[in-house]
Amino acid sequence: MFRSVLAVWLLAFVVTSSSPAQLYELMTGVDTGRYPGAIGVTGTDGDRLAGTADVGALITFQGTGTPLLAPNHVGALSFLFRRGSLEPIPGFVLPLLAIDFLGGPLLDLDGETANGARSLIPVAGKTPVLIGAESHLAIEVDESGGDIELCRVDATGTNEGVSGLPAGWGTTVHALAGTTTSAAPGAPINPLTDTRAGTFTSFSGTGGLLTTVWRIENLGYEIWQDSIEPGALGAGSLGDYQYLGAMRGWLVKRESGSGLFPTLAGEGLGSTLWPSAAGGAVGMSVTVPDTTSVTIAAGIDSEDFTLAGNGGVALIDFGGDLGAWFDGVVVPNVPASSDSFLYLEAAGFGVSNSEIIGFADTVGYDLVLVAAEAELVDCNENGIHDVCDIAQGTSADVDGNGIPDECQGSWTDLGSALGGTHGDPLLEGTGTLIGNDPLTIALTNALESTTAYLILGLTQLNAPFKGGTLVPALDVAAFPLALPTGPLGEIPINATWPAGIPGGFTTYYQYWILDPAGPVGFSASNAISGTTP
Repeated sequence: MFRSVLAVWLLAFVVTSSSPAQLYELMTGVDTGRYPGAIGVTGTDGDRLAGTADVGALITFQGTGTPLLAPNHVGALSFLFRRGSLEPIPGFVLPLLAIDFLGGPLLDLDGETANGARSLIPVAGKTPVLIGAESHLAIEVDESGGDIELCRVDATGTNEGVSGLPAGWGTTVHALAGTTTSAAPGAPINPLTDTRAGTFTSFSGTGGLLTTVWRIENLGYEIWQDSIEPGALGAGSLGDYQYLGAMRGWLVKRESGSGLFPTLAGEGLGSTLWPSAAGGAVGMSVTVPDTTSVTIAAGIDSEDFTLAGNGGVALIDFGGDLGAWFDGVVVPNVPASSDSFLYLEAAGFGVSNSEIIGFADTVGYDLVLVAAEAELVDCNENGIHDVCDIAQGTSADVDGNGIPDECQGSWTDLGSALGGTHGDPLLEGTGTLIGNDPLTIALTNALESTTAYLILGLTQLNAPFKGGTLVPALDVAAFPLALPTGPLGEIPINATWPAGIPGGFTTYYQYWILDPAGPVGFSASNAISGTTP
């Protein structure tokens, strides 16, 4: 049965895509292309929420060239704010406010979608690509224990760019501290602040009737921000900017009977935390990615960011009631498929490891995150969201694709290459080997403009052949598949793994190439095997 399935699959390659699992996706669709009640270049601040009356003007990109993504092209409800200033002459202070608008599809910065791995490092000459998965964060809550855990942050950002600098500065990627350049989660480097844990308590409201609302407090975090500009000094590593602090907020679920969100106006949720600032962080020592440390200051030069007028302002619209803002702005934009939404805010502090002037290691690194519940995926059926398994180290994710390694297949290099004109041809396989997921079988370093024969088998033959070793048995198809190597001596095959193949099922692959430099007119790639999870 499986032999016939694979024989048909061998002749019917199709291109497809997959997206990693999400828990809460950052919401979008409000005030597209505009500032969120705050203006960046001039440093004017506002209530820091989308959908209010003090919405800013249309954003004009300040950098040179055209950014990959236009500033706030998605209409973000989530933002990172970074206070700065310039004092060109003593006593003359030019306030700055950098705003990154978070949301939309994630990016693979090396521009390669078929190499089986995602990269957060920009590559000169390569255009980053959207990978389809949406910007998100993942949490784990324990209602009975009153705890919440932050498992993952993975988001794309846009901003107005930097005057005179390339457009790459106008697009950013964001992840929790310690994340690797392949997007795999890592451990905190400032664990006393970046606890990734907080309290989670039920909230019944002023009327005592709310049953689907929870208050979140003291959720420690450290988020790294990096531009996609390959010419930046820190382009080869992560952590250009470090945003740290403790978030507070709310989680609101639909009511089980009506399927609607409760009305929150007048229920005592209070307002936003601004104009508060993280004054308590002044003098704190913070570890930076190169393991040295810096000290947090109150401001830059003569400007003190802890003083009034140097941060966000209190919410005035909706009667200053955050619950009313939820009712009027957030709830109408929650997808019908989402059972809950999450609101987090923080007046934090941060570190600038970037060469951009005007920002330093100070307070005034603030955030607002608004996200709607997405699909819960638990491939290993252990009761924990996959992204949390990966973040906690319960599951490995070597290729950084957001899928626990135990839930996807494995590829093995079996050797037995036979050298030709350019040495040994190389065969590599990537993909999960999960039904209907994409995979790539790529031949490189073969003789150009000739014919290569792909042999797919269900068992190993390991027989002498043409001066080398034929590894796969011809037990899927009686004849190999003939393919042209093209002018580069390469054959990239993008395919979809067929559904219905059981776990632990192994297939074997090898190319034999017409090549006069081979012992008897043929060279051969190494053989590889793929085993389903």
